[in-house]
Amino acid sequence: MFDAAHPNAIVGVDPTSGAIVASTVVSPEPILLGIASDRGRLFVAYAGAEAMSELSLPGLNSLVTWPLLDPQGGGPSLPAI
Repeated sequence: MFDAAHPNAIVGVDPTSGAIVASTVVSPEPILLGIASDRGRLFVAYAGAEAMSELSLPGLNSLVTWPLLDPQGGGPSLPAI
């Protein structure tokens, strides 16, 4: 959902109070989100950008951003996990 007060940001909201508890600016147009099975990381993909970011939870600290395409044209470039 777009929020003009927090453009291009991931925002953590307390579900009880509705208060913003954390936020971080990310690359333009975050569109897909996924939570790791350990619930300690959030993965973010972007519309129009060939990159993905990994944020820590609950603080939303950026851990790494990596390109999804190999810069030499060889296909997907995924980080070692």
